[in-house]
Amino acid sequence: MKKITLLVFIISLLISCKKNSDTTPLPASAKVYIAGNSRISTTEYFPCYWKDGTRTDLPLPTLSLHGEIYSIAISGTDVYAVGRYHNGTINVPCYWKNGTRTDLSTIDNSKTAVAYSINISGSDLYIAGYSINSSAVPVPCYWKNGTRTNLSQIDNTKSGYALSSYVSGTDVYIAGRTINSSNAAVACYWKNGIRTDLSPIDNTKEGYGEYVFFSGADVYVAGHSNNAAGLLVPCYWKNGNRTDLSKIDNTKHGYGNSVFISGADVHVAGFTNNATNNRIPCYWKNGSRTDLSVIDNTQGGFARSVYVSGSDLYQAGIAINTAGMEIPCYWKNGIRTDLNAGIAGQANFILISN
Repeated sequence: MKKITLLVFIISLLISCKKNSDTTPLPASAKVYIAGNSRISTTEYFPCYWKDGTRTDLPLPTLSLHGEIYSIAISGTDVYAVGRYHNGTINVPCYWKNGTRTDLSTIDNSKTAVAYSINISGSDLYIAGYSINSSAVPVPCYWKNGTRTNLSQIDNTKSGYALSSYVSGTDVYIAGRTINSSNAAVACYWKNGIRTDLSPIDNTKEGYGEYVFFSGADVYVAGHSNNAAGLLVPCYWKNGNRTDLSKIDNTKHGYGNSVFISGADVHVAGFTNNATNNRIPCYWKNGSRTDLSVIDNTQGGFARSVYVSGSDLYQAGIAINTAGMEIPCYWKNGIRTDLNAGIAGQANFILISN
């Protein structure tokens, strides 16, 4: 009886999500990949990705576990998805190739580790994330073909996280943050293991690097930084020089989550809080902000990823429905498409495959 009730609830919710969407169906020729998770209950969620709106759930060791995909990469006909699953005690970093899971090595097998980003360069597979050591300190790292390399930190007794990666030729760029001796987060990126710390708005406050992109000879990192009032300001750094981005309300927080360079244009995706503190998804093109549609303006949402393909601009994220549930979605040229995800879910990354 419980299973029947849950099924009826899921079907009714999916119907309501469809009604709330302000979109038209994708053309059959589109190849839009989105990484995230789907929920069948408020506590159970599973790693999945969508291709042209069709969801593929990825296997876990047992159905009682849960997990999430943070990034996806395509190589020929192969689909790679990277993330983590919870084994009942800790998070385990892993990737799936065409649905087959491979767990990644960690510093301490009794401690949590997470894989966030994946890149393919030739026959090499690069994955960025973190692994907690025996002293319970998260250590930023990346795996090349399964072999882990730990990255430098400001203070090895403090936390560090590698959140995004970009591979260009033999160069490996990774963005994230490390914690200094004052317990403040410092945005940074590593090039071939050499760390560059990025300037915050206020040297007494924190900065967060979320995503890295390399274009030409330039390194871009998207993120956010606290101002003197302690409010987060969305921003990006180009070769270490920070550009702050506009917010709906300067008395509220704003976040830069992803960056994509197309020609001379700089695209950043994220969200800013409005006057009632609802998160509003948005993107900035060369510093000019465009707010994105949501299911319910009193609930809001956020954009986590941005991608440019030809003349089309995509973002992926979530829109919260009237019941307060997170619905994974993406926007193409400002038009939102809500994705099938059971009762809820998240869209973490978008990739357009030609």
